[in-house]
Amino acid sequence: MNHLASHFLVEWKERIIHDGMFDDDPVETWNVNNDNAIEFLDAINLNEYFDVKELKTLILTNDQKDEEGLNFVYFVDLVHPLMKICLLELNLTIDELFNFDE
Repeated sequence: MNHLASHFLVEWKERIIHDGMFDDDPVETWNVNNDNAIEFLDAINLNEYFDVKELKTLILTNDQKDEEGLNFVYFVDLVHPLMKICLLELNLTIDELFNFDE
């Protein structure tokens, strides 16, 4: 699964850059929180498959907190859990996730 996760990382990173969600911030600083969870799902094109409540649960169960004390998850730390949910729980195909037909 780790090899597959690297493909998702690259694909979703490109989508986020194209979307402009994190402007010119370095990838290692990208983080997702309750305030930008919907925008994040839109940026990686998972909004039609993934319930934002599931993403917010991942965020809330993470121990990382910002300067205001709010939970967040770094983008790179979300790739593997999101990929597993998409493939194993939602039974999405690689074609659906990578949108090869677009």
